Amino acid sequence: MNKEEAQRQSIVINSLRFPATVLMIASHCVITLKTETIPHTFSIDNIFLMLEHLCLSFGPISVSVFALITGYFFFFKTQSYSLHTYKNDLSKRIKTLLIPYLLWNIIALVLLYGKNYIGSKIHLSFAYNEHEMAFVTGHNFFEHMILPVNGPLWYVRECIYFTVLSPIVYFFVHKKTLGKLFLLLLFLVSYFFVFRVAHFTCFFALGAYLGLHKESILDFAKKIRIWGYALGWIYPYLRIFYGSEEWAENLRIYTLFFCIIAIINIGSFIYDKQKNLSIYLASFAPSVFFVYSLHMVLIVNLVRGTLYAILPWDNTIEKIVALLATTIIVPILCYYIYRAVARLFPRLSTILSGGRG
Repeated sequence: MNKEEAQRQSIVINSLRFPATVLMIASHCVITLKTETIPHTFSIDNIFLMLEHLCLSFGPISVSVFALITGYFFFFKTQSYSLHTYKNDLSKRIKTLLIPYLLWNIIALVLLYGKNYIGSKIHLSFAYNEHEMAFVTGHNFFEHMILPVNGPLWYVRECIYFTVLSPIVYFFVHKKTLGKLFLLLLFLVSYFFVFRVAHFTCFFALGAYLGLHKESILDFAKKIRIWGYALGWIYPYLRIFYGSEEWAENLRIYTLFFCIIAIINIGSFIYDKQKNLSIYLASFAPSVFFVYSLHMVLIVNLVRGTLYAILPWDNTIEKIVALLATTIIVPILCYYIYRAVARLFPRLSTILSGGRG
């Protein structure tokens, strides 16, 4: 890659970060976490279920985008791997991953316990949740850090694990032939493992391979853009209508792959046609870690609970309005909280953002 291509890729990738975070937040705004097969019939209840399933489909899309980017930049500057390189990587990730990971979990633990404790003492039903309190008090501090108590931070936890295991990843992808065989094996095996860590592993390894061999993510996606556009829609379609079917779950990794290819090409297209829009979206990138870590620390439940309290209906239409409004309000609210913290406490903001703020 020459300097101009590297700059283009940097802007395109950064322009995808905040939208991917919004997609992740949307996946956490649903009420029904279980998926079911939806008949192709028009009804208000089915519309609500389709919207929820669509939001749930956004989570794996977001995780896959971030895993690809993380693996890519983890190894992009690596020329050769040594003990010195490994120690440097561990040292950097302590500041950018481990410290903010621990701090955000502690914040979540304190706020959850405080909310429920106060709610139980002064009998505020909206502040006290029996299951939530049992979860907070039913694990020791170490377990809360590993789980983690701030659920979305499982992604950061996996990044920490892969930092520790990075020599193994390097071994399997540093040779092109071995790397291609390893990636092929990973994606084939993932047919039988539909859980999110398996998908994270596939896209992280793919990013690591591209980064280590200095191949452009944009060029890789461009080579198969026709397949991405032709097949990318299949993933959300299957998630919406056949989310509970085993065969659809087994195919997820492959349909998800083409969906990600389509998204990267859309990002490139926007840059080529509306460069200022890409630059504008990229300007939100420093807030991503903070917004992602914050949104499940009471914010989603607070916004959703408030909407249900003030909306005048008690039917499926209310659920649809609440879902759509929550997915819009939460990322905006989290972003402006980030802006406020960055302005009032810049040092704290930088630490909580892993040095990205």
